[in-house]
Amino acid sequence: MKTWRLKKGGDYRFRQGHPWVFSGELAHSSRDVEPGEVVELRDSLDHFLGFGTAHPSSNICFRKLSSRSKETDVMSVDFFLRRFQQAKNLRAMAGWDQFSHRLIFAENDGLPGLVADIFQGEQEFVVLQISTAGMNRAKDNLLSAFEKLGKKNLIEASTSSQRKTEGLPPISRAVTGSLSNLESVSFKLKHLNETIS
Repeated sequence: MKTWRLKKGGDYRFRQGHPWVFSGELAHSSRDVEPGEVVELRDSLDHFLGFGTAHPSSNICFRKLSSRSKETDVMSVDFFLRRFQQAKNLRAMAGWDQFSHRLIFAENDGLPGLVADIFQGEQEFVVLQISTAGMNRAKDNLLSAFEKLGKKNLIEASTSSQRKTEGLPPISRAVTGSLSNLESVSFKLKHLNETIS
């Protein structure tokens, strides 16, 4: 895993809880990594700050995944399971799990570049929106985590304009489960977006 360092004072916003680092805050170029690669972030005095994904083509060059130095398994199946379960518990405490709802709110749930909506109807299904190279690189692991969580019908609807900045094409497809024809559920997706927006 590569290590990135910040300029002196470049860690101020990050230490205040901001989940991003901008390229101008780095003490070096951000071009030494592949898009979406996991890197370790340190301050100008070499103190650990966090793990996150690198985005060399964007002004937002670092998106935080964890501030815990021992959480070295970021982007693994177990990492996603922990984040998903935590989000699921929070939504259940709010009573959202009784209805169609947004399960994953990207940075707010420690998963930058991922939004996941659950639709509860005749069949429950999850609609994923992946907007960054980091989440795209980890797609197999996050899909495995959803299946382990018992989410069998997964649809990817990744059409955000952010994907172009990240060098990713738009994708709309059924990933797993019996919902093989996206046209047959398009009206449900429209209803879901209206419900949670």
